[in-house]
Amino acid sequence: MKRPLSLLAATMALAILAPTDADACGGVFRGPRTATVPSLQVEQVLVIHDPVKEEEHFIRQLSFRNATEPFGFIVPTPSRPTVAKVATSPFGELVKRYPPEGGLSDLRLGSGGGALQGGGKGGPAPVTVLSMERIGSFTAFVLAATDAGALGRWLTSNQFETTPESSAWLKHYVDVGFYFTAFRYEPDTKVAGTDVKSETVRISFATPLPFYPYREPEHRKDDPTFPRVLAVWFVSPERAVPVANVDDDTGGHVKRPWTEDATHGNATPTELRPILGPLADLLPSSPTGSQVVQTFEDQKVSRQGWGDVVLVPEAAHPVEAERRARTSKLIAALGAGK
Repeated sequence: MKRPLSLLAATMALAILAPTDADACGGVFRGPRTATVPSLQVEQVLVIHDPVKEEEHFIRQLSFRNATEPFGFIVPTPSRPTVAKVATSPFGELVKRYPPEGGLSDLRLGSGGGALQGGGKGGPAPVTVLSMERIGSFTAFVLAATDAGALGRWLTSNQFETTPESSAWLKHYVDVGFYFTAFRYEPDTKVAGTDVKSETVRISFATPLPFYPYREPEHRKDDPTFPRVLAVWFVSPERAVPVANVDDDTGGHVKRPWTEDATHGNATPTELRPILGPLADLLPSSPTGSQVVQTFEDQKVSRQGWGDVVLVPEAAHPVEAERRARTSKLIAALGAGK
């Protein structure tokens, strides 16, 4: 069932950057560009949203090909995030219990690891380093920025490489007041092979509605592309529909960006705890005592032209003025990827 366009008036958007193959992770790299730029192969995400507390927990694990060189990527969020490593990844159990139909469970990749070499100091005044945390093979810098040029200079001074495309992408989010988490990664040279799996990371932030990171910087038409898989598990007390704006040859549209594989409407805490482990403590309260678990899949080679994804409640809800005001920043961030 298609959602009416008027639903977007109550929505907002966050973007957690998904790498393209030539401009992996938004074109923000640490170290020189080479012919074997790391590219996203498999992305697994668990989104837990509490509609009462208006809080989202975004749990993510990435698998990269050609991950032999250090690189970095940027995650914008609409409010100040907290970042933490997830000691026990839930994705193995999620694939078993709520499997995507595209055969994600058949993919076998090595494990990541290694250490990062230090961390840079804060940049100019328009950029504030709110926290710096070591998460396995990543160092995560949480940043507030009021000037896109200053943010670009901070990234350069901290061993990231920016491009005109990534700079334009960053400016979009600076202009609407987003926060940024800059992840810096170096592969473990002792691990054989070029395909690696990152540590599982949790990013938590306040948001009235759940959102998924989808908007990408533009990239050149002649950039190489490779197959990649995105699997999303969404857990909340009520069923939701993912929507996004997309620009194509016929103009702008609101479309569903993902295929929904399955919905499980009566997942109890007892059922979910063996699957989620300690993450089950993040489950929201529910009037029925159970959660809705939805499984989505996306196998687009490119997300060019797509804006950020918002998950809209399937059931109609009145939106009071105060709640609408809290969404204003994210409404400004909605739009296609051009």
